[in-house]
Amino acid sequence: MVDWDVANDFLVFCRNDKDFYPSHFFPCMSTLSDLMDLKKPIKRSHCMTMIKKGMRAYCDRYKLGSPNDIFNKETVDKIFEVIKSEEFPLIRKGEYRCR
Repeated sequence: MVDWDVANDFLVFCRNDKDFYPSHFFPCMSTLSDLMDLKKPIKRSHCMTMIKKGMRAYCDRYKLGSPNDIFNKETVDKIFEVIKSEEFPLIRKGEYRCR
């Protein structure tokens, strides 16, 4: 049993890791920005590649073992919900726009 808020800790990692942020997190948010500009619906699947790569990078960075031991469906659901509540408003304000 994990005794910390994995979803929030994971997002702090994603937003601040010097390798992960520019190679995975920012591009994912930029894609979401493009989809919003096109008025396309944002789906959980749009973030899953970034989340899965992030889970591996997070576990590797902190020597936590397998992501399956740390992340469950509820945690991944919470990660996406936090992205929606915290990143979507920033995207709507023009953050992550590359054009």
